[in-house]
Amino acid sequence: MFIEAFRFIICSSIEAFAGLALMVSVFRISPAKYVWPVSFLLLVVNLVSYLLRAEQLSYIAPALITVLYVLVITIIIRIPVLWAAIMAAIGMLIYTLLQAGVILTLYGSFDTSMQYSVKGSIVQLVTSAIALGIVWFLLRFRIGFIADFEKLRFKFEHVAILIFITSALIVLSLLMYVNNLYYVIIFMSLLAVVLLYYAFRKEAEYD
Repeated sequence: MFIEAFRFIICSSIEAFAGLALMVSVFRISPAKYVWPVSFLLLVVNLVSYLLRAEQLSYIAPALITVLYVLVITIIIRIPVLWAAIMAAIGMLIYTLLQAGVILTLYGSFDTSMQYSVKGSIVQLVTSAIALGIVWFLLRFRIGFIADFEKLRFKFEHVAILIFITSALIVLSLLMYVNNLYYVIIFMSLLAVVLLYYAFRKEAEYD
C-alpha cells in the first residue's frame, strides 16, 4: 500500500512538473528558478489526488490539477491569468499527444487499468523524460512563442485571484467535510496558504 502510494505520488508529481515546464518553455520561459515552490505544490496536490482516488472521488483530481496549473503560472511565474489559461491548455494538449504516442509505442493501446499500475508509472516517466528533453531543446535554441503578456492583464486581477482561491478552498472543504475527508481539508488548506503567500508577496512587490 505504501509503495503504491509513494510510486503514484512521485511519478504523478514528476509528470505534473514536466507538463508545467512544457507549458512555459513553449513561450520561452525557463521553469528552472521555480522548481522548489512548484514541486512542493505539485507534490501536495498529487497527494490529495491519491487520497481522493482512495475515496472514489478521483473525478475531482483532473480539475484540481488544471486549476493549480493556471494558478501556479499566474501567481508564481507571474503571467496574467488569461495567458496562464492559454499556456496551460497548449501545454496539456502537447503533453497528452506525447503521452498517447508513448502508450501506443510501448503497449499498442490504452487500458483504463493502466492508469494506476506500474505500466502507467512507466508511461508517466517516459513521457516526462521526453517532455523535459523538448523543454531543454526549446530553451537551448530559443525556440518558442513570444507574447506581450501584460496587455492581457486585468486591472483587478490579483483581487479576483485571491477571492477565487479563498472561495475554492471553502467549497472544496465543504465537499470534503460532507464526505468526512478531514485530512484532505488540511492538505488543501496548505495549498491555499502557499498560493496566498505568493499572491500577497507578488502584490507587495508590484506596489
